[in-house]
Amino acid sequence: MAIANPAHHGYINYIIAHAIAITIGFVCTVIFGKMWSAPDKNKNDKKNDTKENDTTKAVITEEPGAVYAAAEGTVKDIEASTDPTFANKVLGDGVVIFPEDGTVMAPCKATVSLVYPTGHAIGLTTADGAEILIHCGVDTVNMNGEGFETLVKEGQEVTAEEALIRFDIDLVKKHGYSPEILVIFTELPEGKTIKTEEKHIAKNDKMAEIV
Repeated sequence: MAIANPAHHGYINYIIAHAIAITIGFVCTVIFGKMWSAPDKNKNDKKNDTKENDTTKAVITEEPGAVYAAAEGTVKDIEASTDPTFANKVLGDGVVIFPEDGTVMAPCKATVSLVYPTGHAIGLTTADGAEILIHCGVDTVNMNGEGFETLVKEGQEVTAEEALIRFDIDLVKKHGYSPEILVIFTELPEGKTIKTEEKHIAKNDKMAEIV
């Protein structure tokens, strides 16, 4: 046989041929392995993205009349606002939050009825007809959207504690404005009022009640 005949170098050729075959096989395995694993990585990335997006939605069982934390911080009656227009309830009754971070959440289940182009305010409408204005900061309309990110769009249905806006508190302060968050009920069901008390609130806490 040729592979056993040293004169014709058959055995050496046999070894070389096998070495080449093993090398080619290894290279192909690496290349195709990367090709096949890439879609799985993309799937994992998409799953991770979905999980990150899901953090904007909270699972909470809403109590009738409950108004949940629109941000983490200290909530007070709207009369404590530094802006006379809000404090005098010209636009309606509500609460003011002196926030610890810039994530602003829906205080109840509602439909987004208005998104300001500058991103500093959002309007909500509840199923029973209440109209809510969430205003981030005092005079922040002058920032023309700088430092504000809107996370929802008009017509979108949101649940309590779902993120609506993110804004840069430090940047607001740098511009010389108060970062206080106003939650104003511009329309309430007939005979209803807002009841709240000064306290620290965190996500999923009740900050007020409609009574």
